[in-house]
Amino acid sequence: MTPKLAENLEKLRGLAAIIADGDGKTNVEGKKNAYAAMRNMIITGGFSDAANNNQSLLSTLNTIYESPFGKRVSELDNRYGEEVTALNQDGRLGEAMVSVISTYSEEDQRLIFDLNINAADGGGARKYSDIDSWKKNVAAVSKVRDFMAKAKTDPAVKAGPKFAEAEKLWMMADTSAPSWTALVLQLFGETPSSKLDLSDKARTVVGDVKPNAQPAPYEPGAVASKRV
Repeated sequence: MTPKLAENLEKLRGLAAIIADGDGKTNVEGKKNAYAAMRNMIITGGFSDAANNNQSLLSTLNTIYESPFGKRVSELDNRYGEEVTALNQDGRLGEAMVSVISTYSEEDQRLIFDLNINAADGGGARKYSDIDSWKKNVAAVSKVRDFMAKAKTDPAVKAGPKFAEAEKLWMMADTSAPSWTALVLQLFGETPSSKLDLSDKARTVVGDVKPNAQPAPYEPGAVASKRV
């Protein structure tokens, strides 16, 4: 066993103790953060040197997954994924995800959002600052998508003053950025600004337009339970 692997296993045991705590010493927020840290260690290859049958690693992970909190996370992920799939019959995944998550308690919403929809990447970065930012982004994507769909069948919409600007927004590389969401809300009159800023500077913040790009479907995080 390498010194680094031994160090990571010790860290994992510490996280497992927090996640599996049954004495009330650690609140849900603390367990959530420890669970996220555990996933990050796996994603970033913290145990890549471990043999497949490393009993220390397997035992510690089992402690995490079989703990009340670990089971809660897994059950929430599974139930949420099933409910979203059942509701998403018309290809509007983002709206289905928002609609379903709104039926959960605030605490469960935070667990689903932070550990699933908005899970941190290997570098610790998250796509959205909070759940409200995500919901606003879903609404913004929906507005532009519906507008562009209507423009295909209604010449008046395509000839209208908003079409060129909406098309530029729809073709931008990153439709999840807060600045993109703000520009959409501005375009559709939901912010006090009277002029949409699609200057080169603003577009640099949001993301350059991809030549000949096709509008990308909304792609939030995975909704199925994953033991990672």
